[in-house]
Amino acid sequence: MPLPGNVSLVTVTGTFVFPDDTYPTGTVEFRVAGDPWLKDAGADTTILPKTVSCSVNGAGQIVGPAGAVGAGGVGVKLPATDDTDLAPNGFVYNVTLKFGGLPEKTYSIALPATPSTVDLADLAPVTPVGGGAGLVLSVNGKSPDGSGLVTLVPGDIGAISQAAADARYRPAPVALTDQATLTTDASLSSVFRVTLGGNRTLANPTNPFDGQVVEWHFVQDTVGGRGISLGDKFRLPADLPAVNLSAGAGARDVLTAEYVSGSDIWLIKDLKRYSATPAQLAPGERAGTNNVGYLGDIAALTVLNIGDPTPSGSFWDGPVLRVNTDDFVLDGYLVNAGIDIYNDGAIVKNCVVDVPAGLGIIYGINSRSGELTVQDTTVIGPSDGSAAIAVFDTSSTFGTIKRCDLSGFEDGIVCKGATLVSQCYIHDLDLDPSAHADLIQYYGGTGLTVEHCYLANEDVAAGNAPAGNGQNSCITLDTPSGSTTANPTINNCFMRGGVYYFRCEELSGTPDGVITGLSATNNNFGSVVAPASGEIAVVVTSITAWSNNRKSDNTLIPSP
Repeated sequence: MPLPGNVSLVTVTGTFVFPDDTYPTGTVEFRVAGDPWLKDAGADTTILPKTVSCSVNGAGQIVGPAGAVGAGGVGVKLPATDDTDLAPNGFVYNVTLKFGGLPEKTYSIALPATPSTVDLADLAPVTPVGGGAGLVLSVNGKSPDGSGLVTLVPGDIGAISQAAADARYRPAPVALTDQATLTTDASLSSVFRVTLGGNRTLANPTNPFDGQVVEWHFVQDTVGGRGISLGDKFRLPADLPAVNLSAGAGARDVLTAEYVSGSDIWLIKDLKRYSATPAQLAPGERAGTNNVGYLGDIAALTVLNIGDPTPSGSFWDGPVLRVNTDDFVLDGYLVNAGIDIYNDGAIVKNCVVDVPAGLGIIYGINSRSGELTVQDTTVIGPSDGSAAIAVFDTSSTFGTIKRCDLSGFEDGIVCKGATLVSQCYIHDLDLDPSAHADLIQYYGGTGLTVEHCYLANEDVAAGNAPAGNGQNSCITLDTPSGSTTANPTINNCFMRGGVYYFRCEELSGTPDGVITGLSATNNNFGSVVAPASGEIAVVVTSITAWSNNRKSDNTLIPSP
């Protein structure tokens, strides 16, 4: 049966030739994109999807199959794509060229009823309607109209207001009004913050949507100790029997809950407690036992385990992070390994370096060359007898170790040259009877300054530091024979434990070591292991300043 007489047909011709004036063999195929069923209501006929395959004759011309061949025996007759008697109207054809020795090529064309004959070379490719997805039967239950279009209104696709979209997907935090009962309009955001000025009740939130997850940030005021109770729609998990907020002034806690509309309840998912970050020490203020090192939220640090991808300029050298570029900066990391620095200008700040046990790592941070800065960082040794030094800086250029907390190593800082150790807390050495442990060791050069530090060997008064446990001194300035230490300054430090408060000695040799210009002022001392040793050991060529150095009973220590 031929196509219905009311269907407009277009004859498509085409000729293909190679550059050497020969002709290809193969086929040219036409198929309606998306395989719709073309309905001709006027003729009560449906044209089904099928590939119309045309051959190529000896002159390179396409020839349609029997019944669809064009005039003169060339070309192919196809229904017009804009024929209004067909539905859907406005379809397109996919054309596939299959020639021997060439890759297949497919593109799409439209065949309007006018002109009635068209050559493939004159047709520009088009994009299939709807990407060639096929005949649309309905969209969200709405069928096409008489022209084949589906018209939707916002409600048909579940559209929501911009405000509601912002609350779901781009929640800007909203500040709650601090009052006896805290009210939350969940349509405004999913993050709410409030500074508590007293004990408060968190009322059941209004206007939530199913599955909405809301965070409440509760910040303690300058007084602290504020509590929170919950509305009757909140449900606590078994492992969180109560919402107990951090009590410290300025502390922040984050409560998270999810709304379940079917039960009209809020499921408490989590409560995270964040202590307030202590203020950084003011210049000249002496370090204490809990106000230096990394003071922020550990969870905020980027964790770096052995074998993890490394920051640019570094790589893993066994169990240590090796730095091999100048001006390297490590900021905001929890490093579960040692750090070995081979280049100049390295900075380690706002970090925790936690050296694991059993790996034979000797140093926490080791600088082999150039300038090193370590600040606001906590370095923790394994306390297993394997790690020797928390920070080892033997560069003669310059070193700055500032506001750091160092523990768990046989020695704290070992350095030489122009070095500033300021506002550090060095404590809890990994003591061994065979060791010669010092909190700070200095091996010569010019420009050592140790200031505002809390240097704590084991406490003799508490019975924790028997003689022979390996402690030597809080600060030891050993000047090897043939070298010079010039202008070392020790100011406003607390020193406790060891055989001596500190040792500052010119070592004999050929020639002897020389120490000149020692300045020791405003230092306070606790107990020592062997006061019979004289508490201090100072053998120097010259002392520039010695004043206000006091024992724990406030008596002055005279100048050596």
